[in-house]
Amino acid sequence: MFSNDRLLGQILLLSLLGACLWVLAPFMTALFWAAVLAFASWPLMQMLTRALKGNASLAAGLLTGGWVFIVAGPLVWLGFNIADYIRAGTELIKNLRVTGLPDAPEWLVDVPMVGDRLLELWQTVDEQGA
Repeated sequence: MFSNDRLLGQILLLSLLGACLWVLAPFMTALFWAAVLAFASWPLMQMLTRALKGNASLAAGLLTGGWVFIVAGPLVWLGFNIADYIRAGTELIKNLRVTGLPDAPEWLVDVPMVGDRLLELWQTVDEQGA
């Protein structure tokens, strides 16, 4: 009887471990990335702690702020740039719908093998107002 209770406990514990891993699965990449950053910056953390006279909390805060600045800063900058390009692209599309396409460039016909087709496509798109 005792072994059945023990087996049931082990099965439940294993099930709980599996459920925990299932819940954590979407975050595994971020957790591994955090572990790599923590491991790589450990010497810097020790140096900052010594420089701040043993204040590990302040050193950790400075290190975290530095990582946020290094990692998140360029991503925020990229997001703002993408938003500007999307805004400019929508304005271009609005203007093209009103004024139509400009004349086809002269070099378009000279493109080997597909130049004539490209010119026809350009004119078709311009006539359709797309």
